[in-house]
Amino acid sequence: LTGEAISRVGELSCQELASVSWAFARLEVASSKLSEVVSDQVVAKLSEFSSSTLASMAWSAAKLHDLGDGMLDALLAHARPSLVDFPARDLAGVAWAAAAAAGGGAKGDGFAA
Repeated sequence: LTGEAISRVGELSCQELASVSWAFARLEVASSKLSEVVSDQVVAKLSEFSSSTLASMAWSAAKLHDLGDGMLDALLAHARPSLVDFPARDLAGVAWAAAAAAGGGAKGDGFAA
């Protein structure tokens, strides 16, 4: 499954990237290669992310540290100017991801997309 995801990451929409990342994080499946290619795609498509896909990606990055701090930092920096416009659920997801990352660990579910 990981190999298939890696081979198709370049074809995925923002929502699909968030869904794949969420699933791997939820299952606690770490793959440094998948993390690398997902992170590259997320950073490249950052301006296309909706608040919900951004919150889901932030949750995944915080939950599965292998996705990389750089990606979470980029997601949080991108979200910061528009947080006032985020629906409560998305705001909660981004806040949990930021708190989990600042606390050095992502315990519990926090936010489930």
